Amino acid sequence: MKRGIFAFIFTTLFAAAAVFCFGCGGAGDGSPTSPVLQALLDDAVKATAMPAAVICITEANGRSWAQASGRSDLNSIVPAAADDLFRIASNSKTFTATAVLLLRDDGLLGLDDPIANYVHDLGIPHDDVITIRMLLNHTSGLADHENDTPWLNEQLMADRFHEFEPQELIAVALAVAPDLLFAPGTGFHYSNTGYVVLSVIANRVSGMSFKDFVRARIIEPFGLAHTYILPGAEMPATPYAHGYSYSNGGTTVTDFTVMNESWDVGAGGMISTVCDLAAFMRLLFGGQILSADSLSQMETFSTQARYGLGCNYTDGLGWGHDGSTYGYNSIMSYEPADGVAYAAFVNGTTDDGQRLFAIFDTLKEIARTFKEDLGY
Repeated sequence: MKRGIFAFIFTTLFAAAAVFCFGCGGAGDGSPTSPVLQALLDDAVKATAMPAAVICITEANGRSWAQASGRSDLNSIVPAAADDLFRIASNSKTFTATAVLLLRDDGLLGLDDPIANYVHDLGIPHDDVITIRMLLNHTSGLADHENDTPWLNEQLMADRFHEFEPQELIAVALAVAPDLLFAPGTGFHYSNTGYVVLSVIANRVSGMSFKDFVRARIIEPFGLAHTYILPGAEMPATPYAHGYSYSNGGTTVTDFTVMNESWDVGAGGMISTVCDLAAFMRLLFGGQILSADSLSQMETFSTQARYGLGCNYTDGLGWGHDGSTYGYNSIMSYEPADGVAYAAFVNGTTDDGQRLFAIFDTLKEIARTFKEDLGY
């Protein structure tokens, strides 16, 4: 169910002229609303056959567009809203990478330190060769406890409220590949498990729980008031969008809104809104959180794949990430060249891979088309 970075381009373009209406919707804070963007969102709900689509786009001049289409709850007539909370899935990896790089800026660890310096007791093979950088850019060779085995689906079907410890998750990946999938640094394999290990490293180096460290160093100081990390099984506040999983050709629909995401610590497990994510993108890739050198390291691809340290680059949208989890698909980005930040989600996912790719392509094309409409 969990997926990584999607790089396909959705080819259907929506032609429209820009028409602006100020103070008539958006996030409810007087932000402008565009009928053009609304039409794109309405079409996206139809095209993806998902309950709702929500987006936030902010410009360098401070103008923000936050709009929604569809329903946040299939059992009610309440429409989706721009400030609905949702599970951001692998977009959390950019937060985790930022936390690790903040520790680097503090002088407490180095990107090319072997992880044996911090987590030798976890029994990860070749931990004297695997570096923190390799965990961040998925070149460590560690298998993935979420995608390389049916373990996670089986666990969640049996008990979606179980509280996992990181060591349990690492053990699942090691059972898949006891001696790694390849020699560290010689290949690329998207590994949520690697980010679980990073959460343990951040915990031990900072002397704080991973959750508390992310809150204290990123969420609170940068005013991300609607962003939460592993708050428990329930959504931490209202309003929120229910998350639905479509399986068996779309005939089976399961509401996964309430679940314990401790199986995703470091790799996912965060909850936010599209406007908080857009703000985080602007702050991070605009150079306001990390040192210039650490940001440069984050934006450097490995020789194995076009993936940096917890981020990738999408033409026309910029630096960011995407995420897919039970009930939600989302994407976030920031383009330094034009200063536009963007985040969007749909409150549904599917076990149909082709349809899943189309969902992400649609979210990307909404942003590209609206940016073009705005003159970028």
